Amino acid sequence: MDNEIQKLKTNEDNLKSKASQQHDYKNAELRTSKQVNNKQHKNANLNQLIRKIIYPKDT
Repeated sequence: MDNEIQKLKTNEDNLKSKASQQHDYKNAELRTSKQVNNKQHKNANLNQLIRKIIYPKDT
């Protein structure tokens, strides 16, 4: 009986660990996506500023 309880606890711990790991991967993917979008936004703003400096009459 004690052996079966120990196996159940071990299985529960393994499942919790896998769930936590999947959550960490998902958060890492979201952070990476946000970083890419933020960088693209900054580049677009920089490009607009450069165009205003180079071609001031067009703005």
